[in-house]
Amino acid sequence: MDDFFLSFLRKLVLKYQHSISHAEPVEKVRAYLRWVEVPSCQRPNFYKADWFGSVAARILASPESPFTVVVCDATRSFPHNSLEWGYVLWDSIYSHKPEGFSLAQVEEIVGRDSFGNFTYRHFFPLP
Repeated sequence: MDDFFLSFLRKLVLKYQHSISHAEPVEKVRAYLRWVEVPSCQRPNFYKADWFGSVAARILASPESPFTVVVCDATRSFPHNSLEWGYVLWDSIYSHKPEGFSLAQVEEIVGRDSFGNFTYRHFFPLP
């Protein structure tokens, strides 16, 4: 596990631990941190109730740490070039419009390189 990512998660917990509006997402991050501390050979399955979904990710989004959520789901009705392509579902800085993002917005999103995706409805940051 990437120490930088775990450090980032711990800082999020410290930043929002006393905020009532952030209580549920913070508890999900704490559950993940407890789970990941268990050696992988002894680690139980991660409980579905503790999955960090899109609502939790959006609540913890901040201008200092912008990110983009990408989905790769062939069953969704959006245009795609192939199964390897994803669809930007949500961005923490730019609100999504039906017509998509402008070229300048796309360049900024790709340039910041802070993507995550949803696999089985669970958020994972991409390296």
